[in-house]
Amino acid sequence: MYYFLYTTEKYYSAHFLNITDLDKSFDDRGMIRKNLEFPTVKYLRGKRKKGKGEYLRLNGKLHLFNDYIAENIYDKISEDAHFTRVQVEGDVWNLLNYNKVIDCFDKKKSEFILSESGNRYIILNKIVLKKELIRDHFCFLIPEMADGPLFFTEKFKLLIENYSHEGMDFVFADHL
Repeated sequence: MYYFLYTTEKYYSAHFLNITDLDKSFDDRGMIRKNLEFPTVKYLRGKRKKGKGEYLRLNGKLHLFNDYIAENIYDKISEDAHFTRVQVEGDVWNLLNYNKVIDCFDKKKSEFILSESGNRYIILNKIVLKKELIRDHFCFLIPEMADGPLFFTEKFKLLIENYSHEGMDFVFADHL
């Protein structure tokens, strides 16, 4: 099974004050830029409630974890991602900087609509991925949606659950 990761309703999220700062965070392949300097970001819902396994979703696309989780999972996920230290309103977070793109989108079994240019998938009613290509990865993007959501595997979900998952909601990735 594959998942998208969201902030649970009762926990905070955050947003860039200037949306162009979000665009500057990514290269033309949809990957987070190296040596990223993070602009000022503000919490949206509520105040930060410090806990053991905290998670923060930024602009619906970036995934931030507290030191406890980042330190415990870093060695295990290093083939697929690494962490970049960032600040949100003075609080230090670890941005999950993913680097794995897997060409595993099954176009024959998925249901989707292409953009007018024909090179981007804009609406996916049914997402089917080729499991044999994903193997033992923790998180990945697919080329057809490089600027889209990050996919998380069952392996990642189980790893996070070992260290708490306060504020995190893993949602089955079967459509967008």
